[in-house]
Amino acid sequence: MIDSYHESCPEITPPRHAEVKQPWWGKELDRKRKKVRKALNRAMNTSMDEDWLLYKKAKSEYKKCIRYRRSIGWRKFCGNIETCKQANRIRNILAKQNTSGSMSLKKPDGSYSTSPDEAQRILIETHFPGCCVTQEANRHDDILTSTAEDWNLAQRVVTMDKIHWAIHSFLPYKAAGPDGIFPALLQWGGKALIVRLAAIMRACLALKYVPRGWREVKVTFIPKPGKSDYTDPKSYRPISLTSFLLKTMERMCERELRGSALMNLPLHDKQHAYSLGKSTESALHKVITKIEEAIQNKEICLGSFIDIEGAFDRTNFSSIKGALGRHKVEPALIDWIVYMLSTRIIKIAGESQPIQIKKGCPQGGVLSPLLWNMVINELISKLNDNHFYTVGYADDLTILVSGKTASIVCDLTQAALRIVERWCREHDLTVNPNKTVLVMFTQKRKLNNYHPPSLFSTKLQLSSEVKYLGLTLDSKLNWNKHIENKINKASITFWQCRNMIGKRWGLTPKIILWLYKTVIRPMITYGALVWWTKTNEATIIKKLQRYQRLACMAATGCMRTTPTAALEAMLELTPLHLHIQQEATLAAIRLKTLNLWSKNSVPHTGIIDRIHSKIPILQAKYDRIPKQFVFDKKYKIQLNENSQPEGLSPKELKIFTDGSKTNEGVGCGAFSEDLNIHICTPLGTYNTVFQAECMGIIQAAIAIDARKVNDFPIRILTDSRAVLQALRCNVVNSGLIYECHQRLNEVCKNNNVTLQWIKGHSGSRGNDAADELARRGSALATIGPEPIIPIPFGNVCSLVRRHFTNQHAQLWKNLVDCRQARDALPEINSRLTKVLMRLNKPQIRIVTSAITGHGTFNKHLFTIGVTDSPLCRACMGEEETAAHVLLKCPEVATYRAKHLGTPGSLPEVACNIKGLLSFFGEISWLE
Repeated sequence: MIDSYHESCPEITPPRHAEVKQPWWGKELDRKRKKVRKALNRAMNTSMDEDWLLYKKAKSEYKKCIRYRRSIGWRKFCGNIETCKQANRIRNILAKQNTSGSMSLKKPDGSYSTSPDEAQRILIETHFPGCCVTQEANRHDDILTSTAEDWNLAQRVVTMDKIHWAIHSFLPYKAAGPDGIFPALLQWGGKALIVRLAAIMRACLALKYVPRGWREVKVTFIPKPGKSDYTDPKSYRPISLTSFLLKTMERMCERELRGSALMNLPLHDKQHAYSLGKSTESALHKVITKIEEAIQNKEICLGSFIDIEGAFDRTNFSSIKGALGRHKVEPALIDWIVYMLSTRIIKIAGESQPIQIKKGCPQGGVLSPLLWNMVINELISKLNDNHFYTVGYADDLTILVSGKTASIVCDLTQAALRIVERWCREHDLTVNPNKTVLVMFTQKRKLNNYHPPSLFSTKLQLSSEVKYLGLTLDSKLNWNKHIENKINKASITFWQCRNMIGKRWGLTPKIILWLYKTVIRPMITYGALVWWTKTNEATIIKKLQRYQRLACMAATGCMRTTPTAALEAMLELTPLHLHIQQEATLAAIRLKTLNLWSKNSVPHTGIIDRIHSKIPILQAKYDRIPKQFVFDKKYKIQLNENSQPEGLSPKELKIFTDGSKTNEGVGCGAFSEDLNIHICTPLGTYNTVFQAECMGIIQAAIAIDARKVNDFPIRILTDSRAVLQALRCNVVNSGLIYECHQRLNEVCKNNNVTLQWIKGHSGSRGNDAADELARRGSALATIGPEPIIPIPFGNVCSLVRRHFTNQHAQLWKNLVDCRQARDALPEINSRLTKVLMRLNKPQIRIVTSAITGHGTFNKHLFTIGVTDSPLCRACMGEEETAAHVLLKCPEVATYRAKHLGTPGSLPEVACNIKGLLSFFGEISWLE
């Protein structure tokens, strides 16, 4: 494969040209450099003080010119950045933390490495304990055996459809493993390659074997972000680059584990990492619910936050094999996984000898997270079975014990820690007591009879706060420290971006707001689900507003006196406290939809009742389900209108389906002359055309089943390419699409079914009849309460966002400040914002000054103490405000008529941005 690729796409090294000068270099700098060299030569020849002074002066001017030209070049470069991808790349470069240095690492005895080779060995010994140098040429593979059951398992695990799905689950140009194969090569290979891979991978699984080329692992050590000490070897993470052929095999094995063994014996429900539908949000929700419940009941909650050291690197193969056995995994699959792990050979840059691994899972491996979950599941289950509330997320464990007195919770916590100790000894793992944090969550000021529990004979110290999954939890759970930390961290990131932003130069307003919305703001809103209640406090609202003001000023280049509320209205930027509540609401809806929401009546769970009271329709069922993997399609899908199946029987039955949405409602239709089907179904008003099209296919499948059609080729024709593409996917999270798939599979038990796309309104009598039936269905009244079918999850999110947008509009309408901005912009105008996003920095600065009145107008300058008169510089008759200049001043009436016409109000002026800019450009008052 690699040879064919290189033959078809030969690598060409571009010719080396002469050294290219920097884009900011110019003829002026060439002249000054020659002048400096000439002055230096003269001074060296004459050794006169006057010549040396002339040389120093010329050199100073030369350096000053370089700084100036560099600055101009950088400003020009930033101003020419037009895409979000370019902007984010530059931001990453500016924010990159230099951690390489001399690569000096601390040894276990406290001394430091003196060479790169020694540092490399320290990293290997730290992250790959027990490893040893091996001679690959001397390795002999065991005798390969298999049974009929093993081949049956291989046939089930490795299918053409699953290989196609696994290959396309990787990004095309991910870094290749030692064999040089990157995902795009496999994806381009198509069916011809998949057929060959299927035979190879089935044989590998049945024989419990991994080819030698797949065993090689290229390891790269990367620094963990945010660490304070990079001399500690544990501040680096070993990333394993394996063959994508092996990763494809791992992906299918992972799907088999999740779809069979873990369906029968699932992981504990309080394990949240690497689990479908679960995330840090769900883990934080469970932990904070328990803590808030204890505080609400006036109890003490002692939290133990434990990090298991080297979870991926130090796990024994025997522990992995035991975990797989406990979940009743097929023996052949267990043997293949253990063989894959135990025969790994790692190669590290700078090390000539390959190294044999004795324990652990590869970080970066597809199966590794799931294998660790299965290992630690035993501990999480033991703790919860003994009534110790435990939440797991990867190698982080949180044990929460509640009680009325400190002595009781300490004793119970000690019992839980003994279980942890025993489990760690059984599996040859460790917990660092110095990194284990205890926090007593309570509103009580005195903790009587408190005695600290111990872990591995070390007394644990009580802490006032802990950082858990990115959130800072303090003992009072008041979130002040967390919000302060997040604002500080986001401010650092923002000031890294400030190198690309000036008042009159730099990134365009559109790019600046994109960076803020997608990079910086999410840093603050992360985990908002559990701390959103804090945004109801006036002091927090002011803090958040002060921070968002930085982004508004960076985007507009406005004067520092410009009110934040006016800037947010102009840029259609929701106030940060409302945006946090919006993100918390969406997170709560996601968890509730996936049945992960706790119904406990604690402060942060009130977000659901709050949004339901505002938008009652959100109490209905949503069309969102946990991800379902579909590999058992019995029907065919053709997206090409002209393609016809080979050997088509003349008895083929055709059914046309369609969906329609009108002002009266939504409906679907199905039509067939062959089966005498004329169906029109009303669906109400809350659903989409996509859902109507999908319901049309479901209705057709139901009609076929009702008519007992057997042994016929059936062709269902629809003009919705989107529905067919959704059915074609192997991963489904829409309940309606999943139901459609099941209905079609039922029909396929006795028939051959093909779904085909047909161009809408193309003169097809069947399609036109289905379209008419769907339109008729949309006009019919529904029977029963709406919605008839679950609401699309996208519509739910849109309703929530619209609600908070309306809240922002209401805040702006009720505001008593920002008089001129409210006069010019009585309502938040999305059209105006779109126009502003197309302007450059100098232009948006002028528009902001004109709309808000906070510009170089004499009245404003007089108010802030810059000038001694507020009168208009042109007419000297009235105070010079933006409204006076734009509407009344007789001295600039000619220019005003030329560019703005005869505006009667500020909103009229705000709608004519082009005229506004040309007007101020001609009178030159706001430059």
